Amino acid sequence: MDMMVLAFWTDTTRVSSFLMANSSSRIVFDFLGINEEHHYLSHFVRNAGTKYITHFNMITQWHVEQFKYLAQRLASIEEEGERLLDNTMLMFGSSMKHGDYHSGRDLPIILAGGKNAGIKTGRWLKYPDAQPYGNLLTGLAQRMGVDATDFGSSTASLEGLDRTMNYDFGVKDTGNWLAIENGATLEFSGLVRPTTDLEKTNVYFIRLSDGTDVKLDASFRNLNGKRIDHYVGRVAKITGPFKRTGEQFVVTNIDTIEQGK
Repeated sequence: MDMMVLAFWTDTTRVSSFLMANSSSRIVFDFLGINEEHHYLSHFVRNAGTKYITHFNMITQWHVEQFKYLAQRLASIEEEGERLLDNTMLMFGSSMKHGDYHSGRDLPIILAGGKNAGIKTGRWLKYPDAQPYGNLLTGLAQRMGVDATDFGSSTASLEGLDRTMNYDFGVKDTGNWLAIENGATLEFSGLVRPTTDLEKTNVYFIRLSDGTDVKLDASFRNLNGKRIDHYVGRVAKITGPFKRTGEQFVVTNIDTIEQGK
C-alpha cells in the first residue's frame, strides 16, 4: 500500500492494481487467529456454522481495513493545495457477491477519492435495473482521459458517478404477496430475505402482504441451481412442495422462481 502511495505521489505511474487474493484463495489468515483456508470459509452455506462465517467476515473486514489505510494515506498528502486522494480514483471490490453460490451479480464495489475527476462519494448507489460492470469501468476510464466508448460488456458509461440520481429504490408491497395452496404445491410471492441464523445459512424467508413469512428451507444444490441469491432484497414469485410447521408454510424445494411484483 505504501509503495502505491509513493508511486502516485511521485507520479512514477498513473495506474496501479493490487490483487489481494485470487477467487480460489488458499491463504490461511493465522495472524488473525484463523486456521481455516479462506476458500473453505467462503463456502459458508455448505460449510455452515457460526464459527466459519464469523471467520470469513473477519477476513473480509481485514481486507477492507487495508483499503481504508490506502485511502487515508493518500488523504494525508498535500498536492497543490489539495489532497493526493482528490486526484486519485480508487476502486475496491470482489469478482463475486456470494462465495458459495459463485454469484456475479450485485458486486460489492467501493469507490473512493476522485473528487477532481468528478466522482461524488459519501453515498450508496443502487440502480433500479442491473448495470453491466463494464459501464463502471468505461466511466472511470473516461475520467482518466482515455478515449473509451465501451469496455467488455458495457452498454454505456455508468450514470450517476458525478451526481445524485432520483431513482426510487423502495420495494413496495402491492398487496399481492400471497401464498396459495395448489395440492402439494405452494404458489407464493413476496420479498426475499436471508436468515439471520448463522447455523442455518441455507434458509430464506419470503415476506407476505399479511406480515407473515414463508420459510424456504431447501438443499444447497436446489438453491444454487435456481439462483436464489439473485432475488435477495427483491420480490420473487416461487412455486414448490411444502409442509406446515404450526401456522407457517415451509417450502422444501424451489420448482420455479421468477421476478415478482
